[in-house]
This record gives sequence, structure tokens and C-alpha cells, in this order.
Amino acid sequence: MNHYLRLGFICLMILYVSPSWSLTHPSIVNNQVALNEVSQNIKNLLESKNSKSLIGFTIFNRLELNAYYKGHNYDPIWSREGSINQKNIHDLLSSIELAKQDGFNPSVYRGETILTLLSEKNTKKQEPMALAILDLLVSDSYYQFTKDILIGRVNPNKIYADWFYASERQDPIGLLSMVNSTKNLSEYLNNLFPNSPSYLKMRESLDYYQKLAQKGGWPQVPKAGQKWEKRQEGPHILALRKRLQATGELAKKTAVNEILFDDELEAAVIKFQKQNGLNADGVVGIYTWQALNMTAEDRIKQIIINMERYRWLPESFGEDYVFVNIPDYRVRVFKDGRVKYTTRSVVGNT
Repeated sequence: MNHYLRLGFICLMILYVSPSWSLTHPSIVNNQVALNEVSQNIKNLLESKNSKSLIGFTIFNRLELNAYYKGHNYDPIWSREGSINQKNIHDLLSSIELAKQDGFNPSVYRGETILTLLSEKNTKKQEPMALAILDLLVSDSYYQFTKDILIGRVNPNKIYADWFYASERQDPIGLLSMVNSTKNLSEYLNNLFPNSPSYLKMRESLDYYQKLAQKGGWPQVPKAGQKWEKRQEGPHILALRKRLQATGELAKKTAVNEILFDDELEAAVIKFQKQNGLNADGVVGIYTWQALNMTAEDRIKQIIINMERYRWLPESFGEDYVFVNIPDYRVRVFKDGRVKYTTRSVVGNT
């Protein structure tokens, strides 16, 4: 009798316990269904030729994104189990906004559109199609942003026929995997920019000239003669003095003779020439005159272009390299990271 009672008790225990192990909790099932629906929508949108009419914007990097998503089962990057990762999205938008200091135009990366999608009712309800659309837009912006940082916004091969350097930097598409594996996405993205002294100096200069432009820039210098040098006099020297005072190379004080090219003004000209990569001889020739008359807006464009060119270059030149400064007509040979030899150069086509 006891044998049958024990057997019956075991059977009851099996009937009672087994459902908790064989059936999945409803919330897990719902989340999995939602995830599958988001993934399927992402796949459909990437493969559709008419996705713009469905989602209202163009996916600029469709091929690259499709390859990445396909390799990751089309799982969403910016949401998990139906919950949007607001922090990562706002970290991305914060980095994009900060990139103005590097000459980037934040509107290119469609931050306003991303914020609009985040605020829409269907997104807040975490509907699968809305989550898929948001995921693709943010991923497209993220990929374009990291690509522009690491490779540059312009392909140098389309500008220079003799550009042979192939970038060895990370493949931007692989950086999508960092979205959910880094604690501070904003800090991670900010650290992708070059951090060499030369690049950081350009960043400082960009900020400086942008502030000057907001104040109205600086006065133009008239053309008078072939060159200006020490001991010359005239109203054009007074204009030169005011021009250099506006950008800080010359102290704002009244000279004994305002129209005289004196020692102090020569030192200011040399300082200006060094800052602009010109031959620092203290003489205002054609190249120095042109640099003096470049507007604040033109100077800003020049710095932004040079920052872009810098992003084309290797992260490091190594310890030994040759640096040619064309406006300065000088070649500098670096050994063990230090200048070992400097000579004048001849620039031109052969």
C-alpha cells in the first residue's frame, strides 16, 4: 500500500512541477515575439527598394547596414526587448552636437528627425515597425558619423589623382558592435577624433576665429607696393597695424608713430606669418598680404578643410618622417619624433 501511495505522490509532484519547466513565462514569449517582429521589419526595410516611401527618409548606407544587420540576425541595435536605449541615442546626439568644434554640421546626421521619431506615439508604444524605423535611422546616422571621423567626409581619391595612401583606421561598420558594449558611448565617440597637438591646435583656432567672425571679423589691408618692410611709412602701415591688433598679434596700444613700420610691428608680422605657415621674414609680400586679407569666414573654411585633410592621414606618422610645408617653403626631417634637419624647399610642377 505504501508503495502505491509513494508512486502516486511522485506522479502528482511530476504533474505539478513539470509545467514550470516546460512552459515559458508569457512576458518572455511576448518580448521574443516583439523582437522577432522588429527584426523582420528591419530586414524588410533594408531589402525594400521603396523603403523611403514607407519610412519617410533615405537610408544612405543601406548596403553596409544590411551586411551588418544580416550578420547579427537583424537584431535591433538601439532597443532591447522592446525597450529603447534612450541613453545611447542621446549620447550619440550629444557627440554629434559637440563635433561642431571639428567643423562638422550636425544637421547632416538628422538629429532632429531622430528626436521627432522618439517622441512619436507609435515609438512610445514600442510598436515593432516604429522601433525598426528608429533603429535604422539611428544606425545610419551613427555609421555616417563614425565614418566621417575615421575616414573623412570627402574621399581624397576623388580630389587628388596621385593620392595613394590607404587608410588603416578601423572599419566604421564594425563600430556598430560597440553601441551596447561600451559604458559611455559619447566618450567613446569623442575619442575617435585625432588627438595630436596639431589637430587640437586647429580645433582651438576654429573656435577662436568663429568667435571673431561673430564680432564682425577684421579690417582689410589695402594693396600698396610690392612689399612692406621695416622703416616704411604710410596709411597702409596704419591699416596693417589695426589688422594685426584685431587678431591679437599686435598689442592694442598707441604707437609713437602709427604710420611707421617699426620693430614692434615687424615682430607682430613675424608672429602672424608663423601662425599661418608662411615664411617668417617680417616682410609683407604677396602671400602675407593675401593671408592678411582673408576674411574670418574664409579662414574658418580653411581650418575646417585642413581638419578634414588631417583625418585622411594615419593616426601616427611614426618616429621618423619628412614633413613638407608648402606655404612656408620648408622641409623638416623628423627623427625619433624630433626635428633633426630643416631646409628650404622649391615648390612647383616638374
